[in-house]
Amino acid sequence: MKYFLVKQNESQKDMPKISNWYKKVDKHSLDKREYNKIPYRTVLSIDPNSNVKFVDIIICPFLLISKDLKKLIILFEPNLKFKEFFLQDSINGKMKEYFFPLLESIDCLYKDSIFNLDKSVIKKGIIDESKLKDKAIFLIKNMNSQQIVMRMDLVEAIIRRDYTGISFIELEKNVEENR
Repeated sequence: MKYFLVKQNESQKDMPKISNWYKKVDKHSLDKREYNKIPYRTVLSIDPNSNVKFVDIIICPFLLISKDLKKLIILFEPNLKFKEFFLQDSINGKMKEYFFPLLESIDCLYKDSIFNLDKSVIKKGIIDESKLKDKAIFLIKNMNSQQIVMRMDLVEAIIRRDYTGISFIELEKNVEENR
C-alpha cells in the first residue's frame, strides 16, 4: 500500500488564517498529544476577510478538517475521536465548524529518511509499512512539526470527492519491502 504526506494546497486563495489560537489551545498539549487537555469545543478567531474560503482541510497551526471530510475519514477510521472547533470571522459575520482528529503518532520512518536540520521537514520519507497497524491516517512520531500521513485508499477517496485545501506527497517504501 502507498502512503502520502498531507500538505496544505498553497495555491488556494483566501483560506482562513487562525489568529491568537495559543490563548485558547495549549500548544504543548497538541505537541505531546495530551488530548484530554484540549477542550471538547472551542471557538477560534480568524483574520477578517470578506472573501474567506472555508477549505476542507487546514494544516497550520494544527490539523482541522471540515464536517464532510470528517464523515469520509470515519469510514476508514471508525474509532477515531475528534474535538470540535469553530472558526469565526466576527467582523464579517462568518463561521464554520471544523474538527480536530485525535491521531495516533507512529514511529514509522526508516533511518535512511532525509530531514532538514531541525527535523521539521521531511525531504525524503521512507516508510516502514510493518509499523503502521493498518492505519488510514496518523502522525509521524519524533518530528519537530506535525507530519500527517494518509493511506492511498483514503487519499483516492478524497481526490474523487474534490475536497479543497489539500495536496499530497508520496512517501517511499523501503527497497527491501518492494522485492
